[in-house]
Amino acid sequence: MRKNIRDIANDVGRMNIAARLQNELTYNASVQEAKAQGALPDDYNVTCDEMKAAFEMAASRSSSTTTR
Repeated sequence: MRKNIRDIANDVGRMNIAARLQNELTYNASVQEAKAQGALPDDYNVTCDEMKAAFEMAASRSSSTTTR
């Protein structure tokens, strides 16, 4: 039961990130909002393309460890 809930929470988190990475405007708006809320430092400068690459790499690692 706990694993199912944890898996659902992880899936929702991944979908949220994927939605924010759909285009550069959405990503930049999310970054600006996070900066305004103090969740990111003002000098945060990771581009949408850099974040997409990191997200895709993490997703591929995650899927390879769960298929074993």
